[in-house]
Amino acid sequence: MSTLERARIVQLIRRNAEKLHFGAHITSQVATFVHLVLDSSPCPDKPETIGIFICACLFLGGKVGDCFRSLRDVINVQFGFMPVLEYDQIKLLIIQQEEVILRTLQLDLESHNDHFNYLLNVCNYIVANIGEVKTAIKLLNDMFLVRKILEFNSQTLAIASLYVSLNLHMNNSNNCNDNGNDGGNDNSNDSRNQIQKKMEMLSKLIGNDSDSDTYTITDTITDTNTVFVQACIELMKTQLLFKVDGDSGEIIGMDNVDG
Repeated sequence: MSTLERARIVQLIRRNAEKLHFGAHITSQVATFVHLVLDSSPCPDKPETIGIFICACLFLGGKVGDCFRSLRDVINVQFGFMPVLEYDQIKLLIIQQEEVILRTLQLDLESHNDHFNYLLNVCNYIVANIGEVKTAIKLLNDMFLVRKILEFNSQTLAIASLYVSLNLHMNNSNNCNDNGNDGGNDNSNDSRNQIQKKMEMLSKLIGNDSDSDTYTITDTITDTNTVFVQACIELMKTQLLFKVDGDSGEIIGMDNVDG
């Protein structure tokens, strides 16, 4: 399945998850299921089969995340993409698809997604402001649109998301100062020096120095700096990867970026 098709499925899942009042942790867990399953199983190729697949992922995600939603509720939010069948027939197809997902994941449902827990821990550690946190969450959330999310561990992506966020806010502060503005609204009155100190705190979490007491925040990070830099690059590339309709927010295509 193409990168664009995967992203559209994940986007549908995110919208339906919001209607089901799933939090970011459950939604990202479901998105991870999608990428893992699509790597190993035949891809759904019709709107109806995609609808069944999405329902099965959401239904399973709710159970795993202790946020159970009935099959009827899951079907209702996905109504426009479901096959024209009786409810009992649709229910059976979803349960069968859920069994396929469980076999594909080998019942390993808990170990794939600690990204947002790590991110919030690190945000608390450096005392990030609300703007920096929101930017980091958006960067990390959008990374779940692409399969690259599977290529980095949770710790690396969480720290990379916040690092890129701080860089963006630093650049915004520099631009505001160059234009004669203080940049207070965009940076919640953080000066460039304050952002720089936060970036220095984050840098202590990158690498293999097992003597650093900062590892109590996210456990030991085993990735090298090269992997961390690559994670930052992929986070930024994902922001440029898709063409999005300005009114509906729908992904309508891909830009010419090597994903």
